[in-house]
Amino acid sequence: MSIRRVLRLFMVVCLSTTLVLALGCSEDDTENGDDPDAGQVNGDTGDDDTGDRDVGDEDAGDEDVGDEDAGDEDAGDEDAGDNDLPGPEPNPELYPAEDDDQWGYINTDGDFEITPQFDHATPFSEGWARVEDDGDYHFIDADGEIQLSPGLDWVDNFHEDLAAAREAEDEAYGFIDRNGEFVIEPQFRQVGFFSEGLAAVDVQDLGSDQSEWGFIDDSGDVVIDGPFDGARHFSDGLAPVIEEDGFVSGHWGFIDPEGDIEIDYQFDDAHSFSEGLAIVEIEQVNPMEPSYGFIDDTGDLVIDTDYEHALAFAEGMAPVTTESVGNFHFIDDDAERVIPDDGGFDFALPFDGPLARVALSGGTPPRGSAGGEREWNLDQIDDWAYIDQDGEQVWP
Repeated sequence: MSIRRVLRLFMVVCLSTTLVLALGCSEDDTENGDDPDAGQVNGDTGDDDTGDRDVGDEDAGDEDVGDEDAGDEDAGDEDAGDNDLPGPEPNPELYPAEDDDQWGYINTDGDFEITPQFDHATPFSEGWARVEDDGDYHFIDADGEIQLSPGLDWVDNFHEDLAAAREAEDEAYGFIDRNGEFVIEPQFRQVGFFSEGLAAVDVQDLGSDQSEWGFIDDSGDVVIDGPFDGARHFSDGLAPVIEEDGFVSGHWGFIDPEGDIEIDYQFDDAHSFSEGLAIVEIEQVNPMEPSYGFIDDTGDLVIDTDYEHALAFAEGMAPVTTESVGNFHFIDDDAERVIPDDGGFDFALPFDGPLARVALSGGTPPRGSAGGEREWNLDQIDDWAYIDQDGEQVWP
């Protein structure tokens, strides 16, 4: 086993014993998200920027909800009436920001549109944003009005109209709809989020120290049973998975929606595709050398493993660093530096439309990844800023 893998496993174990299973900001941030990193649903980061969280929020926001279509088709109207569900809405260009220990939402000019009033706030997903106030989770709309208060111990943002949730700490996860009702009953040890009609789930018993991942559809039926030792969400028709009995010594590869391997097991780490590229880790002869790069959907390495840390592409750019701590900057798909011209940030999250969130100080946060979505613990950073696609700071 390589030194790098031993160190990474040690970090995961440490994170798993110190982070609270709540996946706060994407989880949110976990993006997500995003475990003490025992999996895809865990760890409260305070922001769902999951960094890696390619949740498909932009796609959901870009597409109309289908109101005109529903109007044209009687069958669609009847279904909508029976379920009485709001359905996804476009995402507003509003971004979570903190002022005097309270969270609100700024617009692209850096002005608060929703007054700071929450203990935590996450990015908008399908028209709603998850916020936390006095220990309770709520979903608000673009006007800051509460649309749903599910009254649960933990709940993720909505993805494809379903949100991962649990009723009490140390209990199983299921999925609720926009009425706050469980439509997939709590039964899973760990869960991811829905993407391309499927969600990764860990079907092992709650008390187990082993994982057994597969994928369910929106009815809760297991349609890809694996079993895998780890799994992440589908994107561009592919999902990264760890071969069974392989978390310590095995490798990641990519499967298609039928569960067939499309890109062979070969990577020390692998993340879901975004804008046609996926982050992978390839073990180096010298374990101290950078090992993260990007592959295309054929598995070919198209951006060399020059990076110590890398996050997903969005808006044609990806945050990366060649250092173990700090010096994050954005590259394009030719691996050319685009923001900033020199220097870098302590940390950076992918662009979400016009703006990206960057840390001006606070160091590079720890991350964990024990088979599910990678989560970054963002709580240690309190010096955030937003930049636009020209690299100009717009807030604060």
